[in-house]
Amino acid sequence: MSGGAPGRHGARARRPEPAALARMPGSPGPLLTGVVVLILLVAAVLVQLVGGGASKVRAVTDAVRSAELVCPAPAVRGAGTAATVTLSARPPGDDAPRLGSAVVAEVGGVAAPRIKVSKAGTSRVDVTTSQAAAAVIRGQEGLAPGLAAELVEVTTAGPGTGLSTVACTAPGSTAWFVGASTAAGRSDRLVLANPDAAAASVDLYFWDEHGKLDVPNATDIAVPPNGSVSLPLEGMSAGHQRLAVQVSLTRGQVSAALHDTDAPGIDVRGSDWLAPAARPTRRVVIPGLPDHTADRKLEVLVPGDTDAIVHVRLLGRDNDFAPAGADTLEVRAGQVSEYDLSKADPNGAYTAVLTSDQPLVAAVRSVALAHTVSDLAWSTAAAAITTPAAVPDARGGAAGSTRLLLAAPDGPATVRVDVYTNSGTPHSTTVSIPAGRSLVVDPGPKGLTRYSVVVVPITGTTYGAALLRVGDGLSVSALVPSRVAVRTPAAVPDVTAVTAGRRGR
Repeated sequence: MSGGAPGRHGARARRPEPAALARMPGSPGPLLTGVVVLILLVAAVLVQLVGGGASKVRAVTDAVRSAELVCPAPAVRGAGTAATVTLSARPPGDDAPRLGSAVVAEVGGVAAPRIKVSKAGTSRVDVTTSQAAAAVIRGQEGLAPGLAAELVEVTTAGPGTGLSTVACTAPGSTAWFVGASTAAGRSDRLVLANPDAAAASVDLYFWDEHGKLDVPNATDIAVPPNGSVSLPLEGMSAGHQRLAVQVSLTRGQVSAALHDTDAPGIDVRGSDWLAPAARPTRRVVIPGLPDHTADRKLEVLVPGDTDAIVHVRLLGRDNDFAPAGADTLEVRAGQVSEYDLSKADPNGAYTAVLTSDQPLVAAVRSVALAHTVSDLAWSTAAAAITTPAAVPDARGGAAGSTRLLLAAPDGPATVRVDVYTNSGTPHSTTVSIPAGRSLVVDPGPKGLTRYSVVVVPITGTTYGAALLRVGDGLSVSALVPSRVAVRTPAAVPDVTAVTAGRRGR
């Protein structure tokens, strides 16, 4: 028989209802019952905390298991351009081999063969993309920590003649560019790539030498799923001598880069990519002002509403000094300002350090000379090298020349420079940088034509850039600290959730 046992009169015994139970003589009231339960719960939590029980979750640091980088489509297309995407990865630590893989795919196209490594170290792989497609690199397991990639374009004919390089970056929520132009002879393009299967959109904000601009059709710009768009800036707002652009993500994922070509008439000055700044800051370090230049211009934007006082210092090999005529700058808010740094020794390489009382973005535009041919080189703001930073496509001998510019603006610093070939066996050198100085280092042993470089911080704070020359072209890429680990914060039981739950009843 289902149910309870029959009572004395053959009827089924009924259990008292909770309300009736609460009214039984000698039974605790609902308030007392709740207090007892709460005391027991709090006591259990305290026992776990004091005893270090399973409810306490400690902070955990683990290697990154997946990574994604996006490279823009080559800016100059045609028979005179050779474009190569090179990737490298350096798992943290050299003593524990880890399997890993990476897939290089054209955005909107097909995937290249899967790349695998079975030991720690750097694997350098060149992938020649089509001249119309951006590329996305996805690393898993052993090829996720330290994943780095860059696009190198060598153009030998036409208005875009020169060397252009840019680091491939993870999609972000905002990107800032300062130093573009839509004046006569300048041809600048903003390239937006969406590696995701969902649609994305961005809003664009513009400033010129006179102030903030009201540009039509600059909001809710769609970037199609697994696709990219290339926006000629002169088509959006022409006739501006100096421009700054903010890309603000409103939906999805987007990676942004800006390409600058300077070719007034038959006088081709060159071309280069501008890397984005993450956000305006009060201190900006720009490593990689190249040597043997004919012209250097500092471009600055203070996007807020308050004018800024900016102090500028240049760090060289032998000294640390304020540039003549540009040591202390009064920068008007909301205007793109330009300052001449050409009075510093044109044969020296420098790092610029800007300290401001208002957040700003800045970059340096150099015109480099090789024989009678010129080329543009943009030097952009860099973050401190707190984790290993890679140069995936370093060159030597007949392939070109790669040099590192390493700066220590905050005190003496030491780094280890590891050179990798496809064999995975590194050649290592320790470099010490004096306080307030910039050193130019040739990392490649003689005989190497293509290799990768990884700069590993040891002591102090270092900033860096790679100076690449191919033929008569020059390009500068800031060293980007890689994402090698992810940290899960500690968690402890929170009794307020229990008390809140009891109060809500």
